[in-house]
Parts: sequence; structure tokens; C-alpha cells
Amino acid sequence: EERSRLRTRLAPDAEEETANEIMGRVLDRRGIGPARLGALLKRNAGMRRLIADEAEPTAEMLELAHKIRYGRQLETRMIVVQTSAAAQLAVTEIRNRSDELGLKLAFAEVASERSVDRSASLGGDLGPISPDDPGLPVSVRGVLAVLDPMTLSDIIALDSGFAVLLIEQEIPAQETTLEEVYDEISVEVRERQERLLMDRLADQLLREYAPSVLDASLRWSWER
Repeated sequence: EERSRLRTRLAPDAEEETANEIMGRVLDRRGIGPARLGALLKRNAGMRRLIADEAEPTAEMLELAHKIRYGRQLETRMIVVQTSAAAQLAVTEIRNRSDELGLKLAFAEVASERSVDRSASLGGDLGPISPDDPGLPVSVRGVLAVLDPMTLSDIIALDSGFAVLLIEQEIPAQETTLEEVYDEISVEVRERQERLLMDRLADQLLREYAPSVLDASLRWSWER
């Protein structure tokens, strides 16, 4: 089961034979041979069994996942910088360039030049996102809830930096009920819960049972 999960994660749309080839190449590049792979799969299976009862999706989780997937979406661009002064400079440059280029292109140019977010190479494009997604910072969700399309946001304070948002357009919610996609949504939510709980369990085990590394070179790698 764990081997099948790994294969699907690495090549979700490939036929089984092709997926096996892709998985083999990825494992080779990462230096993971048969023995290490077997140990990793056994570890994952054990942790998944330990957290199985906690990973059962609740009705609230399913409703939120359905809302995020099929509810209102916003085509959004974002610039993230490290200081408020840098954010103000980005806003000024966007406004100066927008008369000639238009707001969308001006924002994309400044994002590619100044943003430290990984979306910078895409001109700050985040794609369609849900304003209800709990994975977004609370301050960002609050702005998305009230910002009009093609209006530059105020500067937003983040935990580690400052952001400016631009909503390009709103995508209406799809007329798809939770009952119609219940099986698909429940599998996704459960898998996401399992990953979170397994990561938490791994951190807890490492804190409680810290390994003692005897080989000097391995100890150096572990402590880094």
C-alpha cells in the first residue's frame, strides 16, 4: 500500500509501468536503494497505523475542503518583500508603470523584479485561490474577502515580511454539491490529515527518542 501511494504521488497520471520507471529514476537520483526504500515504506506504514484513528475526517473538514475546491475562486497575484519600505516602493512603482502598461502587467513586472516569494518568476501569479483556504495567512484572507478585482491592496503585514495583492478576476462557485464528490473529497482530506499527523508524530518521536549517531561524518550531517 505504501509503495503504491509513493508511486501515485510521483506519477499521478501515468500507467503503472511508466510510473514504476519514474519512481525508479527519482529514487536513484536521491540515492535511495532497495534496503533504504523498504525501511522508509515500513516506517510510513507504521506511523500511518498509529495515527489512523485521529485522521478520520470530520464533517467540518469535508465542508471546508468542498468550499475551497468548488467555491468562489480568485485569480490573484502577490508581491512579498521583507520591509514595509520595500513594499511601499513596490506600490509606487506599480502605480507609476500602470499608466503605460496597465495595472496587471505593471504588477507582474514589479513582482518579478522585487518579490521574494516563489511566485516571483511567474510575475506573482498564484493562480485561482480560495479566500477561505486556511493555508493562507489570516491577514491575506481578510484582504481577499473585501478587495475588489483590479484594485491594488493596501500593504499587508505577514509573519515574516509584507505583501501587496492584486485580484485579477473572480471565478464563481461551481454548482457541485458535497454529496456528488463526497468520496473524492473524503480521500483527499484524510490523506492530508495523515500527512500532518505523521509529520507531528515523527517530530515527537525524534524529541523523545533522540538517536545517538556514532559515526563522526554521519553525526555532522545529522546535526546540520
